[in-house]
Amino acid sequence: MPSPLRKLSLRRKYFGDSPVASTGICVERLLRPDALIEISAVAMTEEKRRIDPSPQQDSGLTFAPGVEAGGIVWVSGVIGREGRAHYPQNSGHQAALAYAAIGPVLQAAGARASDVVKNLDYISPLALLGYGDTAQARRGFYGGSSPACDSVVVNRLLRPEGHLEVETVAVKGGSRQDVRLPQWRVREDDRYYRRHRMERG
Repeated sequence: MPSPLRKLSLRRKYFGDSPVASTGICVERLLRPDALIEISAVAMTEEKRRIDPSPQQDSGLTFAPGVEAGGIVWVSGVIGREGRAHYPQNSGHQAALAYAAIGPVLQAAGARASDVVKNLDYISPLALLGYGDTAQARRGFYGGSSPACDSVVVNRLLRPEGHLEVETVAVKGGSRQDVRLPQWRVREDDRYYRRHRMERG
């Protein structure tokens, strides 16, 4: 398997100075059992703009905190941390820190939390018992807006101390319309959180 530095150099080779948003996760195996890595990419014909609320800090990473093209903002996956390398071992706390980091990226792009149309959580097994505690952080960040949300359980995150990695997509300046079904009086995640808390209790 290529070393992490080798993979970074390959990304630089193909993308050069063109910014990309990125999220990396670890799974047990891919659909092709002999494959080591799978890459999913979305391309836009409009000019891309790098979004970085702290551009003066050169992190040496080969991806940007966010990328905007055609009024769509892709935010790279974020794991909540304190300082540079401390990941608190509490799922709710990590989620709150992740949203605290996503907010400035959206703001730098001229977007708001209410512009987010897609929220995807990659969940480590470390978060399974405490994942219900992340609901408060999500509601606190989005307020009355409700983006489409999904969760995927993975073997682990690239940062083994991480409980969940949050990836978001926002659309600027569009007319937002929430599509709700009458039978969805109780949100699926709320039912899960309540059931999971009952199982834990």
